[in-house]
Amino acid sequence: MLKNSGGTVVRLGDVARIEESTSNRLAGGSFNKDPAIIVIIQKTAEGNVVKTVDAIHALLPELHKLVPQDVTISVMSDRTLAIRKSIHDLEVTLAASISLVTLVVFLFLRRLVPTFAAMIAVPLSLAGTITAMWFSGFSLDNVSLLALTISVGFVVDDAIVVIENCYRNMQGGLTPLEAALAGARQIGFTIVSISLSLVAAFTPLLFMGGVLGKILQEFGWTLAFAILISAAVSLTVTPMICGRVMRRLPRPRETWADRRIEPVLEAVDRAYARSLDWALGHRWLMLAVTFIVLGLSVMTFIVLPKGVIPAGDSDLVFGFTRGAPDASFEKINDLQRQVSDLILKDPDVVSIGSSIGGNSGWGANNQGRFYMTLKPETERSATGMRNNTGRSVAGVLMRRTSSLRACVRFRRA
Repeated sequence: MLKNSGGTVVRLGDVARIEESTSNRLAGGSFNKDPAIIVIIQKTAEGNVVKTVDAIHALLPELHKLVPQDVTISVMSDRTLAIRKSIHDLEVTLAASISLVTLVVFLFLRRLVPTFAAMIAVPLSLAGTITAMWFSGFSLDNVSLLALTISVGFVVDDAIVVIENCYRNMQGGLTPLEAALAGARQIGFTIVSISLSLVAAFTPLLFMGGVLGKILQEFGWTLAFAILISAAVSLTVTPMICGRVMRRLPRPRETWADRRIEPVLEAVDRAYARSLDWALGHRWLMLAVTFIVLGLSVMTFIVLPKGVIPAGDSDLVFGFTRGAPDASFEKINDLQRQVSDLILKDPDVVSIGSSIGGNSGWGANNQGRFYMTLKPETERSATGMRNNTGRSVAGVLMRRTSSLRACVRFRRA
């Protein structure tokens, strides 16, 4: 009711046409060509994207109870799937690197006690590193897990040096406990020097500025933590195990592993000695080979593609359409439907979301947006988005929509 005067009631329907609609009729959205409301959720700067997505998935059952039964809530794209996959791959790589290092150490020592004394430094150093990362405010992401994977080779070196010195002292007539104490004392300055020199190599990363510096600082500090903690473990836990558990020096060819592995190592040692003698006898040839390898390395550096962050595959593609400046909302909506029909014909497109207009700040009403979810790269067909010529998925989509009388652009998320 607009006015009530002298018994005369003026209602809104008397002066206007009333229909049930949205607050902004120049806005629309669809999901797989069905009417939809597209909701884009972004985490805060200090938020954890995986925790945020997990909280959203936990909330979805409650949201389903609040909406009408004929309304469906669907997840158009989950950006954490790629993150979870990469984290899983790094976890597998970390486990493989620890296993390989353990195998190599055992092949050369061929005794359980010294192998255990060397390898106990790995879990202790990694646990200490993760604790230091927690106190520093770091998180377990691709960068820090990569640093932890690389650190596996560093954290074993100090322990092996301590074990070798313990064996040397035992060969000099000392008991295992005396050899361990003397060995740790003799090699302590060397271990500290090696660790500090390794940390110094990462000093430029620790104090680098900018966005790239923020990424590499986490990488550098993680490695520095691992190296320093491994030095402390090697000077405390490793000699303790050697002094308390080792009983005697191993005898030559004592075990089955000795009789099988030692001849192979001796043959490798003889072959290396012969190759070294030959190289020293042909110094000019070796010098020429050095310069050739150096030139090839420079040429390879020039030819290989370079970038700040390695390019990776993404299963989300953004699309933008733009019609003529005077194009009506209905015209743009029809254009969106045509583009959606063309894209959904591709067997590798899982879903497509579309939106037009609105108050999202995307631009004028003659523009539209697309959000396309693709199958994982390994599951894409040769006739779909898998492009054997190396051209981008965005380029393939632009060619397929080039027949439309509109500007259509795509880019990978």
